[in-house]
Amino acid sequence: MKLRARLLGYESGGRNVVLIDDSLAEALDVRPLDRVLVKLGDRHAVAIVNVARGFSPSEIGLYEEVARALGASDGDEVEVEPASAPESLMYIRKKLERGRLTKSEVYSIIRDIVDGYLSDVEIAALVLSLHFLGLSVEEMLYFTEAMVETGDRLNLKRRPILDKHSLGGVPGDKTSLLVVPIIAS
Repeated sequence: MKLRARLLGYESGGRNVVLIDDSLAEALDVRPLDRVLVKLGDRHAVAIVNVARGFSPSEIGLYEEVARALGASDGDEVEVEPASAPESLMYIRKKLERGRLTKSEVYSIIRDIVDGYLSDVEIAALVLSLHFLGLSVEEMLYFTEAMVETGDRLNLKRRPILDKHSLGGVPGDKTSLLVVPIIAS
């Protein structure tokens, strides 16, 4: 379906999000948090759908992340079609059902988070499943490796590099107040 792009002028917090009218959502057979594929020339973006009443049914509202990915300007004609949910959602569901994740499944989840394909609700479901159901040692390794490989790396030229890191532990135990000056000295 061809629609006119309307730049909203808002960031969506790192996710690819679009806004469409409720009648257009019905015509496309999509619901809030479903995905659409938006194409402009040879560029495309998969975006999470937000639905609003009273928005023009001939327009699609592009948050800044999508507008940048497409190189879109206000009024550009874009092609929009429903897109399937990311495969990583099956893996999150698998974890919620107490399954163990493989290396490729973990990488798929992390890649989709980094690329902005998962909504905040979907990421929250993952975090809750990991918190309440736990991780095997292998899953911890896979998540760590996937985050290192998909994230930005800071290359410090100085040596030695020392770090004090915490996984949470006891809130307010003030370990940092003792450890950081020791490391600095």
